[in-house]
Amino acid sequence: MIKNINMKKTGFTLLLSMILASVALIVGLGVFFVILTEIQISGLGRESQIAFHAADSGIECALYWDVKGAAFDPAAVPDSNTISCAGQNFSVGGAQSENFNVNLGNNACVKVSIDKMNPVLTIIESRGYNVSCSSVSPRKVERAIRVTY
Repeated sequence: MIKNINMKKTGFTLLLSMILASVALIVGLGVFFVILTEIQISGLGRESQIAFHAADSGIECALYWDVKGAAFDPAAVPDSNTISCAGQNFSVGGAQSENFNVNLGNNACVKVSIDKMNPVLTIIESRGYNVSCSSVSPRKVERAIRVTY
């Protein structure tokens, strides 16, 4: 029976290459998941910007119509004033609180509420969304602006 002395060293190169390949795979997957997370975060920032733009559009529309012609006057005949926001018409007036939803062109929407607490205090709240107001999407982002004057 002849014994080969070199037989003991034959598996070391294979083991070393498997360890190095495993380390390279782990590092590569780590970098991949960091990049994937960054892409998701940047997409969320874009969606948040769309929601903020919607909220800003709603607040500007309500302020314009309130300052221009006191469209939300609680002493007026109910639904006696017609306002237009983003090409959509709404009948308002005659109530202490008014609410309306505006659908914007980029599938975003805004919910606007106006409260006339008394003749000298008005609160306008605008909640903008990156999707339609009735959507139940898990990616729905809400941004709100509130003006008190």
